[in-house]
Amino acid sequence: MRFLPRLYDWMMRSRVARIYGELRFLEDEIMIARGSGRDTHEMIGRLDRLERQTNNLRIPPTYASMLYMLRHHIELVRENLKRPIGG
Repeated sequence: MRFLPRLYDWMMRSRVARIYGELRFLEDEIMIARGSGRDTHEMIGRLDRLERQTNNLRIPPTYASMLYMLRHHIELVRENLKRPIGG
């Protein structure tokens, strides 16, 4: 029974970490696409999907700071995507 709190903690953190992993992968793709002049509209859609997934995550208030930081990082990637190339 002593492992249950650790298991629960791991489950909550892994929900957020999974989206972070997708965000990191998308951020790398955005950098490559911007460098090559590719269209990033499809990537904006994927970023929107990650934001919806984040907003629909149901985790206890104890983990709210992780969710808040994830939302902030999604917004940072979005701002970077909107920034003109070379700007």
